[in-house]
Amino acid sequence: MTLLLMLACAGRRNPNGVELPDIAPQDYPSFEQLVAAHEAFVGGDKATSDDFYMKQLISAPAQGLTGEIEIWTHQGQVYTRSFIQGMGESTSGWTGQYGWEIDPNQGPRLLTEEELGPIKLMGMGNLSMTETYRDATVNGLKVFDDQACWQVTATPIAYDEPTKIFFLVNTGVNIGTSGKVPTPMGKIRQQSVMRDWQVVDGIAMPAVTETTMLTLLMVATLDTFEQDPQELPDFKAPPGVQALLEE
Repeated sequence: MTLLLMLACAGRRNPNGVELPDIAPQDYPSFEQLVAAHEAFVGGDKATSDDFYMKQLISAPAQGLTGEIEIWTHQGQVYTRSFIQGMGESTSGWTGQYGWEIDPNQGPRLLTEEELGPIKLMGMGNLSMTETYRDATVNGLKVFDDQACWQVTATPIAYDEPTKIFFLVNTGVNIGTSGKVPTPMGKIRQQSVMRDWQVVDGIAMPAVTETTMLTLLMVATLDTFEQDPQELPDFKAPPGVQALLEE
């Protein structure tokens, strides 16, 4: 994670020329209805397992950086490995009791309580957003990524920071989020946009995810996705982190 940080009704038009339907607040869909439409699109019950493996090829175009990231989740546990050319490899994990990271610049360390939220949320895998977010409010129609979307504000159950979630008006598909996330540098605004959806292992997945943190744009292209993978890493903390636990 540290490496990544381094680095048809009448409508109204907005300045981008995207038409937004005129819909009265009493006719807004509920958060549960939007989530149901999204889940139906991505694969229904098949897409709600909390065990998966994913590999993405990553790049930071402005910085000329390339690399890859692998993520395994199993029964709430998380293991990640990221590699960036010229910068090296880092690994991190969530054991269900504590989070850890080994970075080529800082070495092994335990994640602080404030940093644990995003990795805990990752450990919830593909569980329904109705299970991973609370206090959801449908704000209305907004333009996001030059598309007409329903904007919902909700708080991840893993950390206390409201997040905006965007669902396409026509299909209900969740195409992105925007909000602050806890990091080693404090809470930083992050926006993620998901594009070019394709079916992988029976589940619709975005082939490309663009994430912006501060001024850093990271592009992740899907390479591999497996639901309920047969081969899993050791989710126990490696020796360097174990030594910290014993201090």
